[in-house]
Amino acid sequence: MNKRKRDKGNFWAIAALTIIALGASPAVLAQTVVPITVLPLGNSITHGGVGGFPSYRRDLWFLLANAGYAMDFIGSHTTYPYDPIPVPPAQLDFDLDHEGHSGWKVDELEANIEGWLQGYDAAAGADIDVDIALIHAGTNDLINEGNNQTTIDSTLIEMGGLIAKLRADNPNIIILLAKIIPGTNLNTAPFNTALENWVPSQNNTENPDIIVIDHANGYVPATDNFDSLHPNNLGEAKMATAWFNGITSFLTAGNQCGPESECALFVLHREAYGITRVRVLPVNVVVGVFEIG
Repeated sequence: MNKRKRDKGNFWAIAALTIIALGASPAVLAQTVVPITVLPLGNSITHGGVGGFPSYRRDLWFLLANAGYAMDFIGSHTTYPYDPIPVPPAQLDFDLDHEGHSGWKVDELEANIEGWLQGYDAAAGADIDVDIALIHAGTNDLINEGNNQTTIDSTLIEMGGLIAKLRADNPNIIILLAKIIPGTNLNTAPFNTALENWVPSQNNTENPDIIVIDHANGYVPATDNFDSLHPNNLGEAKMATAWFNGITSFLTAGNQCGPESECALFVLHREAYGITRVRVLPVNVVVGVFEIG
């Protein structure tokens, strides 16, 4: 996250307080009006810019926005690496914050995540919880498999460390973990199978379960990649749809006010853990919200 993000100020700010009737007795339950924070985390596939394509993040942002969800992408990066084919300025029209690092392996993400999380708090001047993390990582580990003792097993150990640090910062974080897209000359199937088999060992009674998002299913490198590894517009759209379906499985709409007031209330459910967090679409109306847990 950068200072620009927290200067959005009036865009997200809404004062919301209401008396909500519970049976015959009204009660003020809470005052919470902030967007759901989403951390896109990974390597160059998350970063984007290769071939002039802005990454899945743009398509995902518009899928969420057009569905009426108030989302705040966070991260320390907003720009694209130099590429002979730059991302068109017209496609820089979404929330650009992300934590995609070109060429990075999972151990590097793990080594830096705590500093990034602290940086988000410092930039905002407040404790910023990541509500949802989108992790697409492991491609560079596979490319380097066999070098410096990098193996699928070592990568999963590092992935476990990364997830543990995210959970230490916010025990209620929802982790959406990718089965990574295949490359033209990179077989990701062994890694994806190992990852899917490994995930249950990371679930516990203290945190929401990790949700595996299958980006490999239906992804065809010959038509969906710009080069051997990075998605083109077709591949980005497929990735965005897979992320969107995973995110929205946690979101339910309620109190949609219609076109005149244009307000909408969306609830992030973690019912198995006794937590329901409420976020509201930013509009110039007063909307009642509540939080339990």
